[in-house]
Amino acid sequence: MKQGWEKIGVSVELKTVDASVFFSSDPGNPDTAAHFYADVEMFTNGSPQPDQTNFLVNWTTSRIASQANQWHGPNYHRYSNPEYDQLLQQYRTESDSAKRAELAIKMHDILVQDVVVIPLVARTQPTDGKSKALQGVQANPWDSALWNTADWSKSGG
Repeated sequence: MKQGWEKIGVSVELKTVDASVFFSSDPGNPDTAAHFYADVEMFTNGSPQPDQTNFLVNWTTSRIASQANQWHGPNYHRYSNPEYDQLLQQYRTESDSAKRAELAIKMHDILVQDVVVIPLVARTQPTDGKSKALQGVQANPWDSALWNTADWSKSGG
C-alpha cells in the first residue's frame, strides 16, 4: 500500500503502535486511536452484531473524541455531519426492518463518500470448516465460528 501511495506522489510514514497502546484509554498517550494525529490510520472494525446501532453511533458528532472528554469518544475521526446524525436518530427509532436496513446503507454510503472510512476487506470467515459429525454449527457473519459452541453436538461414535 505504501508503495502504491508513493507512486502517486503521497509521502508515507509507517508507524506501528502496539494494540494495547493504540486501543487504550490513556488520555496522556498521543499514540491512542482516539488522538488520531495522522492523515490516515488503518485498523479493522465492523459491527459486532446484526443491529448496527452501537457501530454506527461511532461517527456521530456527539461522540467525537477530544481533550474535553479525555479522548473517550469513539469518533476518533472527529467526523461531524448533521445529516448522518439525523439518520442515526431515525435508525434508532425505526421499527420496520426494511427501512432500518435502508437507513444503515445510507449511513455507510455517507461514511464512504465523505472518505471517513475506506473499506478494504470484508472479514467474513469463508475458510471455516467442520467435521461432518459435528451438528449444530451455524455460520455467523457477526462473530467467530465458535459463537454457538453450547449448541454443538457430535453425531455417530
